[in-house]
Amino acid sequence: MTGGKVVILIAILMATFMFSGGAYDDGETIKQAEEEFLKALKSVKEAEAAGSDAGDLSDLVGKLNRALILLDDAVEAYKSGREGEADRTALQSKTISIEVESASSALKVQALKSKLRLKVMVMILVPLLSLFSSLLAELVYSWWLEYSRKRFLKMRIKLAEGD
Repeated sequence: MTGGKVVILIAILMATFMFSGGAYDDGETIKQAEEEFLKALKSVKEAEAAGSDAGDLSDLVGKLNRALILLDDAVEAYKSGREGEADRTALQSKTISIEVESASSALKVQALKSKLRLKVMVMILVPLLSLFSSLLAELVYSWWLEYSRKRFLKMRIKLAEGD
């Protein structure tokens, strides 16, 4: 999943979330689930910005979709007066959001470590390549100089036939 698709998905999720909010007053579990969902969403966005693998991010976005569906179901159950079902569903959504948040944090750390390793490798390899290319240039130049010197020393003086 490309970065643009994740941003569009996040925007759609945020819009859905904003329009579904505020319809209940005492659903504390639902409010906590919403907060955890927003934290997870922010964490996934940060992991994407850090350069995490798109396949791993798409898995997390799928889990976030599941959490959002459960949260919407919880809101509907709360509106219908089924508070027990609403609390259970909101708790499931909260659990999924917490899992997604921790997984995306791990992906973010992994991506940052990978970037650091790449920078260190570049910082080590560039000077080494420079050294080897300089040594190769010196070797080629020395060989050419020796070849030219030997060729010059092998030259014979030829007298003109008219003298």
